[in-house]
Amino acid sequence: MNLNQLINTVSNMASQGLAASGEAVNQVGQAVQVATQSTSQIFSGAPIDGAIDVAGRVFDFVMDDENNGESMSVDKGKSPKPFGYGKLKETLGELDLGPKWNATDTDVRGSTINTMNELAAKARLFGHASMERLTASIGAEGELGYRGTRETIFANGRMGPMEEAFVGMRGRVFGEAGRLGVGMGVDTFLGAVYHSDYEYPNYGTGEDWKTFRTQVEVGVRGAASMNVGLTGADLYGRMQAGLDFRYADQEHDALGGSGGFGLMHNTRVNAFVGAVAEAKVNINPLGASAGVDAFAGARASIQRGLGLAWDGASIFGVVGKAEARAGIGYTAKVEYGFNWEEKTFGLSGEAGAAVLVGFGLGGGITIGSKELAKTFGIDAE
Repeated sequence: MNLNQLINTVSNMASQGLAASGEAVNQVGQAVQVATQSTSQIFSGAPIDGAIDVAGRVFDFVMDDENNGESMSVDKGKSPKPFGYGKLKETLGELDLGPKWNATDTDVRGSTINTMNELAAKARLFGHASMERLTASIGAEGELGYRGTRETIFANGRMGPMEEAFVGMRGRVFGEAGRLGVGMGVDTFLGAVYHSDYEYPNYGTGEDWKTFRTQVEVGVRGAASMNVGLTGADLYGRMQAGLDFRYADQEHDALGGSGGFGLMHNTRVNAFVGAVAEAKVNINPLGASAGVDAFAGARASIQRGLGLAWDGASIFGVVGKAEARAGIGYTAKVEYGFNWEEKTFGLSGEAGAAVLVGFGLGGGITIGSKELAKTFGIDAE
């Protein structure tokens, strides 16, 4: 065999080898493609899709407040909470005897101020019934005294603070039942109260916003509620008399300026002079909480929180609280696991004591929020 024949033989062998390797690679590629398609069909098939859909429906069903008989709540003395006469459920009947007078003014900055005043003497029967959802509620509320509201509309058309002042007595009692539980509550107040809500939307990047809420009251307040069902049991009671100041703000700073992730800051300030007695206990399949607060004197606290949000809904947060006291009494609260009312997972605690003078500390971590639950279509009111 001469040199040219040897070269031709080696070249033919190399070509045949490369062709065989290429065919092998092609066959492996086809096998991988078939395996991928088979796996995709397995995990996206009707049985899996059906199971995921059923699991989602069960989750929504269990988390729905109306199904659990806890779509209404009482004032638990934490953040500012408006009484909200006339806003719960559907009106079944109403008696309104007090005179009303309204006014509209414009201030020096061009803002429009709408005021409504009334000598409130009214009572309302409310509730609902749904054969489709198998839920029902019934309740009554009333106000007797002076009530004034003020709405501010800035010159640029943006809504300003919504304010309300009330002097007199007001109360509410309600009961409700759902497919998973029943609940009831009573809320009463005698004295004077001022409440303000203000939201500053779309500033900075356009995805940032702030909310400010303030409440000042002097008088006597009582609240009690109970909820029992397949998702657990919750008991709450509170009585207080004195001067109570509550302030809460929340700020969302978008990261990137176009929705998605953001930082959530919040502050809560409380100051109280008087006497208070509170007790609560909650037990559910995913967690538990308990607390007691008995105090007479003066105390002031500040609470700061920082967290991560998605589309304006908190998904994770940490919080710390410090309090100064002058008086006598103690506070002890602990919570772990799932909070059915707030739709959060977490761990938190608070303790405080005073004999003439004292202090209190608290803190915790949370995962989730009511707003996040709403993004999944869950009724978290």
